[in-house]
Amino acid sequence: MRLMYAFIFALMAMCFTLDFLTGDFSLTSAAGSGVSMAVMVGLASIDDVNDRQTSGSAIAYIVYLIEVHQIDSTKEFPEAKIDENGVRSVTGPIPLVTGEAPIYIEAHDIPTLVSNFEKGDITTSGTNTFKIIAGNPNRDELANFIEQQQGGKFIMLYKHVKEKQYYILGEPERPIVFSGCETKDDKDGRYATMTFSRSSVDLPYPFVGTVPGLEAPSA
Repeated sequence: MRLMYAFIFALMAMCFTLDFLTGDFSLTSAAGSGVSMAVMVGLASIDDVNDRQTSGSAIAYIVYLIEVHQIDSTKEFPEAKIDENGVRSVTGPIPLVTGEAPIYIEAHDIPTLVSNFEKGDITTSGTNTFKIIAGNPNRDELANFIEQQQGGKFIMLYKHVKEKQYYILGEPERPIVFSGCETKDDKDGRYATMTFSRSSVDLPYPFVGTVPGLEAPSA
């Protein structure tokens, strides 16, 4: 019996040696098929910041919107990326149909962006919600937008006060949607609260590049 076991082990060793010499053996084949070598961004320490970086009212008043139909679908839309150093960016340009340009909404008060995610039984779901308050909804341009763009799909670009870096929310396959609006016209004021939302666990990315009618400097 011992001789039989010794013979089996010797035979296995000879097979491995032959496989190695002929180039058929690899760590991947030994471990089985379907092995992924995806690059993951490593964990990084997160320091505290000063109060200047945590203060509210940081988002600038002007928000730019590009309707999905304005995007040239025959050209590649820039992809959100995270490099090996953990730097996040979307590098333009954003391809637009000839003659198209972004529109902007000038808010009457500082816009609000809230992003959240929640772990479910199987997956994690998230939402980005962007709210803009625009003054006097009786104006033609604002009333027309509210009426005609309900459920409209957009790419949104915004920046912070006194900063040059723009941030982008949305992509053609998962845009930010004009999902709700409340208009008010009474003794307390005349304004419209416009809500844009996007189902995604992704947070905004810095936008690097240019768009016709909107220039965003490189990071």
